[in-house]
Amino acid sequence: MHNLFAFLSSFALGIIAEFWLNLGWPVALGFASLGLVFLVYYYFSRVVIYALATLIFFGLTLGVGRLILTTSLIDHELDQHLGQEVTFVGTVRAA
Repeated sequence: MHNLFAFLSSFALGIIAEFWLNLGWPVALGFASLGLVFLVYYYFSRVVIYALATLIFFGLTLGVGRLILTTSLIDHELDQHLGQEVTFVGTVRAA
């Protein structure tokens, strides 16, 4: 149960860190690399702290990556009109 809590906490921390610090893909790849290093250490030594570190770094990676992907999908086409009055014209098809 503590492993799930560590993973979910680090996922949330990754989202918060990306939101406030704008870390970017290089930091996410660094977290993933550290996760892989700890995974290899755990594979050969079976020390539980390495498994926990692996979960934490993969959680951070997924949290940062999730926020990067969702913010990159936002349509910025209307950003040029911020602060201006804009008129939209449309047709109502059904009432």
